[in-house]
Amino acid sequence: MSKTWRARRYEAGDEEEILALRRLVFSEGEEARNSESYWRWEYVDSPAGPATIWLAVADGRVVGHYAVRPVGMQCDGEALAGSVSLDAMTHPDFRRESIFATLGRETYKDVERAGLDLTYIWPREVSMRGTIAKFDWVYMCTLRVLVKPLNMASVVDRVVPNRALAWPAKGLGGVLTRRLNKAAEISPHEEGQIRWIDRFDGRMDLFWERVSARHRIATVRDSVYLNWRYFDNPRRQYEAVVGETDDGILGYVVIRCMEHSDLRGGMVVDLGSLPGHGGMLAALLAQVEQVFRERQMDLMACLINGDQEYAGILRRQGFRRLPFRLGFKEWYFGCRLNSQGLDREFFLRPAHWFLTFGDTDVI
Repeated sequence: MSKTWRARRYEAGDEEEILALRRLVFSEGEEARNSESYWRWEYVDSPAGPATIWLAVADGRVVGHYAVRPVGMQCDGEALAGSVSLDAMTHPDFRRESIFATLGRETYKDVERAGLDLTYIWPREVSMRGTIAKFDWVYMCTLRVLVKPLNMASVVDRVVPNRALAWPAKGLGGVLTRRLNKAAEISPHEEGQIRWIDRFDGRMDLFWERVSARHRIATVRDSVYLNWRYFDNPRRQYEAVVGETDDGILGYVVIRCMEHSDLRGGMVVDLGSLPGHGGMLAALLAQVEQVFRERQMDLMACLINGDQEYAGILRRQGFRRLPFRLGFKEWYFGCRLNSQGLDREFFLRPAHWFLTFGDTDVI
């Protein structure tokens, strides 16, 4: 293949070549994301509109890819045109050819012309902290996952490779599990009823109107977005449970069961509750834990940032922020302000961002 390449915008019909590049670059990634149905769901069918995509093409083959997808957001209750950076890819034979820099510059020109106020990113590696300066990205923080072990033996096998240390660790872990991470037992009957759902209805829009004020910066979690994000996904299975009364929804939790690094993980993907109804959120998490235990998950995990009340409920349910050296993934988060009118000090303060696994494209 010739090393001569040119940059151009995505055109209908490029999907096959884009997916071929993705399979090559992300060979260890989730195969479901390499399907055309998933690609169309993620890049074309988003409620906020299709992604801006720039490609590097050589001899009719896609050898580079950069994309930014619009996301409906809110800041202190006001609408915000947000976006997320996805799948920056370069063919191994074309590295050091300035493809990444060229496609990124062209993409952000289009993003700024489209009026998207900001773009947030989840860099794959901390080494990208130096690279992000090319596009005025700002590395904001590193987030650690909250974990609740359900099967300590399996968790220890994963994070303590030395067998001589593993058996004592399992014994200690068993004691800690019994004392600190015992199954939550919380009755929801004082607040309302718990129900598993297969679709969010219009009551979720009212719920979001009532709960959004607690988040300074957040993705708009209305029924349209949540149904697209979780129930319209063609290749991943999510489940949702709500706490409700006759007056509406009091809280919700979205979950996904998955396997990674020889562990079966029960992922708490998204969650929320109305002010004053933290007890319902705790009850929902207890219900979720029961389901995970029945399915023999090794652990529960949740990513949470920007809401101390939710984090406190998780800690009381037995979730712990484990040291990175134990082998659990850290998440790097950054942002690019595309509009000169945004207050940098405000938007680049990590505590102002409400984030969960649902804001990533990985879980």
